[in-house]
Amino acid sequence: MADFVDLLFADQDLDELLVHVELAPLSPLFVARSRLWEGRLAEAKELASAVTDDVLAPLVVAHAEQRAGDVAGAAKTLLALDVPTVDTRMRLWAWRALRDLGVAPPPETARELLGVVIQVPMRTGLDALAAYADGSARYASHAGGVVVHEPGGRIDTAVAEVLYAAEHLTARPTAVRNRAPIPRERIRFTALSRLGLHAMEVGAETFEDAQHPLGKLFFVASRLLVALTTSRPQG
Repeated sequence: MADFVDLLFADQDLDELLVHVELAPLSPLFVARSRLWEGRLAEAKELASAVTDDVLAPLVVAHAEQRAGDVAGAAKTLLALDVPTVDTRMRLWAWRALRDLGVAPPPETARELLGVVIQVPMRTGLDALAAYADGSARYASHAGGVVVHEPGGRIDTAVAEVLYAAEHLTARPTAVRNRAPIPRERIRFTALSRLGLHAMEVGAETFEDAQHPLGKLFFVASRLLVALTTSRPQG
């Protein structure tokens, strides 16, 4: 569960990401990752380049290029991922890697909202809801269950409503993710952009004002949560 919630933010560097993701044992990408860790970078790149059915493959290719000293090649591979048809979290991980390489996003798209994570502390744990620009959404319940929605279907509309209500958050400065526990009666909102994370934490009293921007965001997020938990089986 901790890994599931951590990966909602898509802010890991490539080393950390490749440690946490689960790959089918002995699959071509699993072997490519092993070669990467062994320092057999050319083999890792060749194996990952041949994988066409896993969105993680270009990230493995880019990491092999980076570690081999081909910064320009790594940047080219990563920039090719920044298109709307690519899984949004892959785009965010690509931009984390690009920033690590010293590549800045274009000013006109730097603060474009690509996702938002909402964390609500409960009596026995933490609820976390994430919505992404590709129409996908994920929910981790304090009780231990998870729901994953892939793009397609009526839930995409609810995802879009959440993103629209969260757009203003990217005007905030970026910061490293706050991993400290969230106090009871407070809610943490984290917007995800090419620049990184834009976080804001507020008290529950904020939502008494229906016109407050975060009140509107919380309302549409609640509707998304209902849609997710009533139309998809929990894991």
